[in-house]
Amino acid sequence: MDRPAPWHRPDPIPLPLPTPAGVVDVYREGDATALHAAIDEGRAALAAWLPWAATAHGDPEASRRWIRDVARQQGYAHPEGFHLGLFDDATPRRVLGGVGFVRIDAAQGEAEVGYWLTSAARGAGLCTQAVGRLITSAFRDWGFRRVVVGMAGPNTPSRRVAERLGLRLERTERRARWHHAHGWCDHVGFAVLAEEWDATTDRGPAI
Repeated sequence: MDRPAPWHRPDPIPLPLPTPAGVVDVYREGDATALHAAIDEGRAALAAWLPWAATAHGDPEASRRWIRDVARQQGYAHPEGFHLGLFDDATPRRVLGGVGFVRIDAAQGEAEVGYWLTSAARGAGLCTQAVGRLITSAFRDWGFRRVVVGMAGPNTPSRRVAERLGLRLERTERRARWHHAHGWCDHVGFAVLAEEWDATTDRGPAI
């Protein structure tokens, strides 16, 4: 059996993506101030599980440079990731969080989905809604064959998103990652295949 060709970035990019939680879209330079503010207001809580949040986006200009960098990288046919924001429909738009493909393995047709929300946006199911819709788009529009999600085992809110979406728990790596607020933690990995995903409900088989 011949190996399938590597995944490549769709053209045009299937964005913006409306979801029940808001709009998933690429970051624009005009979002820099809103992105910095979204991270800065909950920096300590984010940094407990996401090491980059401790030092990244220190001011709006740093966020603007980051947006420029990811825009350049995401222009490649085989980008290593595709970082997206979750925005409301206000003008100017407000950043509710980040929901995107933090790692892309083009050879395997696999994308790792990552997500975070601002403190104000948590607790209403917005992350589950946005991630579910993004996974549907990952299979239907982006052409991935497999989606994975990973997080620290004790990160209960993040883990619940994967569980609510019916993703399959595939692995537990014992005491694999260091988190400054928690020490050595297990790292858990969830996954779902395109043929297992129900695009009509944005849910996987483990419901």
